[in-house]
Amino acid sequence: MEAGVASTLLLRLSGKPVASAVVYLADLGSVKLGVMYYVAVEKRWRGKGLGKVLVLSAEEAMGLRGASGYVATTTIDNRASMNLFSSLGYVVLSWDAIGRRYGWRAVENLVRATCGYEDDVAMVKPVGMKLGRLLELISAAGKRRVSRLWSRICYRPWLVLWRGSS
Repeated sequence: MEAGVASTLLLRLSGKPVASAVVYLADLGSVKLGVMYYVAVEKRWRGKGLGKVLVLSAEEAMGLRGASGYVATTTIDNRASMNLFSSLGYVVLSWDAIGRRYGWRAVENLVRATCGYEDDVAMVKPVGMKLGRLLELISAAGKRRVSRLWSRICYRPWLVLWRGSS
């Protein structure tokens, strides 16, 4: 990740790291999204509420910076992730469901804002508004702005890593 774009939360127990999260605020113009890019808990500590602590801490930090909603993505077979986010009020939606109901621009903007993939599902949690309104605002975001955001947050860091390994 580019310096200054993402924040890392690290959870330590007895001084040892046991869980971490990488998050960032995606300003789409029409809405600021708190993106949970990565949440990981060491295997032996899973199921003890540490993932919830990380997600709630990230929400608090991004909420203080103006997030109007939160989003995470995962693969369709990652039940543990979907259960974690659902337990915290996130709604799990396929890209197809979002596209049919709110338009394919909403899907394109979410995939780009989250560095997501076409075979992911989205987990979305609005703040102070209904889910439909949040997705409408995401859909309304300008294509150029979202493309620049994607390039800065997703593509450029990948390109730097790829070029460095060549």
